[in-house]
Amino acid sequence: MRHHREAEQIKQRILLLKKKMNDHMEKLLSHEDEVRKLQVLYNAKQSQRGKEAQYESHDDDNDSDVDTDKYRKRGMEGKKKVNEYYVQIGVWVNHKYAQKMLEKIINYYPEAYIFTYDTFNKLRIPGVLSKKQGVIMSKDIEKKFNLKPIVVLKKQ
Repeated sequence: MRHHREAEQIKQRILLLKKKMNDHMEKLLSHEDEVRKLQVLYNAKQSQRGKEAQYESHDDDNDSDVDTDKYRKRGMEGKKKVNEYYVQIGVWVNHKYAQKMLEKIINYYPEAYIFTYDTFNKLRIPGVLSKKQGVIMSKDIEKKFNLKPIVVLKKQ
């Protein structure tokens, strides 16, 4: 009888722990969804900011350390050049494979697109403003999708 009672207590404890674990998993999933939404919003803002900041006026930034003589020589007086990168997730010959991966990636990075060059389908995420941001995105993609993306400086 004593063993039966102990077994019943253990069973109740297991059920209670499973319930707590399920509650924690629900919270974790809701936090993960919130983080994903914030990442999408952040990436969209970064992409928009990158487009707006491509050439900022030097007049708006009086304490800038930009060498204005360098820009005068090139006929770009008063403009500041901003490097922009993109993350290339992968390259596929078969467009269907690239499309399948795009469908997975788009949930995390809605600005992702397929760039076709010759017979190659390159999956890219534009609007990365720094190499550091690109490396962080690459690590995230590598962890989630088991791919090895690269960060590329966009040709100006």
